[in-house]
Amino acid sequence: PDVNGRRKAKEGERGARSRRRVRESISYRPTDRRDIGRMEFDAKSASNAFVASTRADLAAPATSPLRSATELQSFRQTVDQMQERLETDRHGLKKCAKALRDIQKTGESHLGFDAQFADSLEKFGSMALRYDSKIGTAFLKFSVIFKEMSSVSKNSLQALGNMVAFPVDNLLKSDFKTINDDMKRNFDRAVREHETARVKIEKEKRRGSESGGADAVGGAIDCSTELVKERRAVQLGMVDYLVKANEIRTKKGIEFVQHLMEFYHMHYKILEDGLKVLTDLGSWANTLAGELNGLRSRQEEERKELLELRKQIKSDVTVEKDVSQTGTVSGYNLHQPAGEESFGMEKAGILMKRSDGRLRKVFQKRYCQVKDGQFTMAHGPNQTPSATFDLLTSQVKEAADTDGKKNCFNLVTPAGNRTYLFSAESLMERESWLSVVRNWNKKLLENKFDEFTEHHVAQPAIKSMTELVAGVIEKIKTLPGNDVCCDCSEKNPTWLSHNLGVLTCIGCSGLHREIGVQYSRVVSIQLDNVTTSKLIIARSVGNQAFNDIMEASLSMDKPSPESGMGTRRDFINAKYVNHRFIQKAVGDEQGRLRFLVTAVASKDIFALLQAFGEGADLSAVIPDSETRETLLHFAVSQEDGTSLHIIDFII
Repeated sequence: PDVNGRRKAKEGERGARSRRRVRESISYRPTDRRDIGRMEFDAKSASNAFVASTRADLAAPATSPLRSATELQSFRQTVDQMQERLETDRHGLKKCAKALRDIQKTGESHLGFDAQFADSLEKFGSMALRYDSKIGTAFLKFSVIFKEMSSVSKNSLQALGNMVAFPVDNLLKSDFKTINDDMKRNFDRAVREHETARVKIEKEKRRGSESGGADAVGGAIDCSTELVKERRAVQLGMVDYLVKANEIRTKKGIEFVQHLMEFYHMHYKILEDGLKVLTDLGSWANTLAGELNGLRSRQEEERKELLELRKQIKSDVTVEKDVSQTGTVSGYNLHQPAGEESFGMEKAGILMKRSDGRLRKVFQKRYCQVKDGQFTMAHGPNQTPSATFDLLTSQVKEAADTDGKKNCFNLVTPAGNRTYLFSAESLMERESWLSVVRNWNKKLLENKFDEFTEHHVAQPAIKSMTELVAGVIEKIKTLPGNDVCCDCSEKNPTWLSHNLGVLTCIGCSGLHREIGVQYSRVVSIQLDNVTTSKLIIARSVGNQAFNDIMEASLSMDKPSPESGMGTRRDFINAKYVNHRFIQKAVGDEQGRLRFLVTAVASKDIFALLQAFGEGADLSAVIPDSETRETLLHFAVSQEDGTSLHIIDFII
């Protein structure tokens, strides 16, 4: 019994060792994935070693180095290394294939839109032939050009698909699939069968040795003679795998580059054909350009005639408004935000006013009222107002939410240039207060202008507002430089930038609109119903005086009436937005502010324009002012009926 027990224990140990060796050989995988750069070199070296050992085995199986399990394990290592390298290549080729599919998909969509455009152009040209043969023929010619160029693009796309996309796709779907699914699987099965047979033979030989009395436990068992068939199966699977890997290496490398070269040559030939088509059309395109310029000139003449006719018709149907009937100059606006007239001219109610404490600023209730051109504040409805402000010189504007209070607005007053912050109950309530105050601003300024007109403009012969405006416009036209456009020198300008006091042509007026009303506000002195309020600055400035300041350092050629819109646009932006051509004469910011005060005190509009051109802030507080007055408050305090144009320019 003891002998049988020891024998069974030894057999169990030998079986465990054999099974462990099989598992280790079958489950081998490369562990060092960081050395990918040398993987191809190692695989080639291992492949050469396999070829040499296999030839030696075929020549002398009894003395072959393949009799050991270590050599067969090296075969498995070689296959795993090559498999990992092929997997990396397959991933890169899949990205190339996807990009090629996307190119073909978008290209086909582009070709479809090209065909639609060419067909639409052909139909449009056929209709155009009925009224203009030259234009219709040009459309039809261009439809043919687009069709031919679309054909060129189609040929190039087809060449890309046939020469590049198809081989790459076939390599992924056929060769890589075969080596992964068939070759690798056959090789792995042959290795497993070889290991299983080797373990079985070793076990049988050990049993035979033990039964013969020899103790061979732990000794090496030579099974090379019995495993020749299994070894040949492993070698055959290895050779098949290496042959397929060699084919893939050729297709993904040399043949892929050759396909790209073929496509390059084909694409070059296709582009040459397209260039030939466009070159043949060169002389026709040059002739067409000259004909189009002639057609454009004739159409411009027709347009000018129609515009003149429109001016005549519009001037005949203009309804004159008598000053004695209206009692005021309607439409007066000094460019402040307009209030909603529906809110009326009076308002009273509770507003939250922020206190002026230095250490603590809190919102407190105040009873406020707008009436008879004044804004009053009191602690209650029946109490005496604690502050009263004249709305001729006071302004309101929206303010950001402060200290958790919403719907805020500021009241800027001339008394010490103080700003009061209020908060309304709702957004609509805030708009109501802003509109009522602004309505009074407009009315009081209109009344001020009426007084100016009565003392300095009114004449017994002028019986209507239309005659008054016409007289002022005629006087403006006689100012130096007003016979030509302020920007391009085109004769007889009819568009007025009323906040700058200059005349421009119709082309430049459109560019003035582009830069925005914060820089220039234009109206037509022939087509629009211009009010006298828009002529205040223009009566005192003029094109020549304006350009003497705003173009003092002009170093570039000024646009002419024949200049394109792009050239005019660049010049107008440089002149009015960037003030690039101003000649610096004032100095720093404080110097500019003092210069502004002097200009307002002397009622010198050109000095005011000089400081404005140099970037002076017209809304800043006057230097050394004890009451912190702004320039507007100072100008209003100096107004004696002769400086309304100064106030209008500041506003």
